[in-house]
Amino acid sequence: MKTNAHRLKWPLITLFIIWTFFVSGMVYVTQKPIAPADIAALAQVDTPPFAFSITALTRTGLDALVGLWLWALAIGLGGRVVRRLLPAADGPETVIFGAGLGIGGLGLAALALGLAGWLSTAALTGLAIALSAIAAPNRLKMWHRWQSRPRRRAARFPLPLKVYLALAGGMALSIALL
Repeated sequence: MKTNAHRLKWPLITLFIIWTFFVSGMVYVTQKPIAPADIAALAQVDTPPFAFSITALTRTGLDALVGLWLWALAIGLGGRVVRRLLPAADGPETVIFGAGLGIGGLGLAALALGLAGWLSTAALTGLAIALSAIAAPNRLKMWHRWQSRPRRRAARFPLPLKVYLALAGGMALSIALL
């Protein structure tokens, strides 16, 4: 017999995934805004033929590493909050909920810095380093728990998690290529 809590599980997870995409999109819009005038100017530019550039490849790789670092930071910080609120939570739900809460928290921290007038590269770098020091122990605990879990034949992720990771990865790649 299914309880009301079981019936609410998937709609709540779906709403949370939609909220996570919204927060990720808002972080992108506020950090890398594109105005309609920029789009019109891009339409007027003659695109050069494709040529391999080690500089562009290096920049793209560094952008991807920074993105991965921010996601790891968000998961570490959000995971702390999730474990405080839901001590029984463990596994993929901690990662998903932690990522959403962490990205939201990072966005609010950047907003607070901007409103205070302290938004600069040095301030953001210092904030990221300080938050990384706070999140690192949590990420290490999550890693050790993951390594010490009983081994099964093959780790199977639930379909909603696979869909979420595929959509988040596709969105991150499309943003990195803009």
